[in-house]
Amino acid sequence: MKKYVVLFIVAGILIAGSNAVYAKAFGGKIIYNKMMDDYKDAQYENNLSGGVFFEIGPSFYDSVFRPGFDWVTLENDAYSYKVYSVHLDWVWFFMKGKPLTPFIGFGPAFNYRNYDSDRTEDDDSDAGIEGIVGLEYNISGPWSLYLDLRFIQHDIADLGDRMLRASVGVVYYF
Repeated sequence: MKKYVVLFIVAGILIAGSNAVYAKAFGGKIIYNKMMDDYKDAQYENNLSGGVFFEIGPSFYDSVFRPGFDWVTLENDAYSYKVYSVHLDWVWFFMKGKPLTPFIGFGPAFNYRNYDSDRTEDDDSDAGIEGIVGLEYNISGPWSLYLDLRFIQHDIADLGDRMLRASVGVVYYF
């Protein structure tokens, strides 16, 4: 329950710090997940997943608030489970308005682990954090191509739950 309270407090701070609280953009992405550390040691397979996000802003210091939702399936020979994540990302764009716009960002995440029914463990939730670097390329009018690389720490209490994610997607600006 404490994690939900923290999640809502952080979201409230981010939205309250926004100069204009309305959605500016919506996007979807395909994600390649590369397992690291404990995930790699447990022989979880690298895989594809997906996600969606929207943009609110501008916010603090010309940043935008870009919350999103994505999922990943962790699967090895013994069992599998899904991790559903709600991300609360701050993103800073450089050279905004140019055809090619690099960005950096970071943000906390709320991760919910949904274990298969044949396991004795209960489902679990964890607080995570991630760092982001990427590019947006203006395709035409309101449409942009989105590329990013994320370093994911699924559980801040377990430093071995890490992965790299490479995403490609599209963004539609209102």
